[in-house]
Amino acid sequence: MTDTFWIAGSVLILCAMAFVLYPVFFHKTDARRRADIRQQNLIAYRSRMQELDEEYQAGVLDEDNYRQLKDELAGTMLDDVPEQAEASRRVPGRR
Repeated sequence: MTDTFWIAGSVLILCAMAFVLYPVFFHKTDARRRADIRQQNLIAYRSRMQELDEEYQAGVLDEDNYRQLKDELAGTMLDDVPEQAEASRRVPGRR
């Protein structure tokens, strides 16, 4: 019984240590996070642009709506950029 207790305790301690130490060794840097967010935004932008092109080609959208939606989509893409640039200029710990 004592051996089983020590083995189970050791396994639990190792699991707890792995849970705590994993983020220390395998964390993402802020630059990688920003790059991931930019990449996701770019993928979403291209996907939506392709959908708009397909809807226009299928005749679902007329030319005025198509141009308006494209302009709005480009505007939202540009709106995302300054927020990310402003966030990268901030110094951590200062306000």
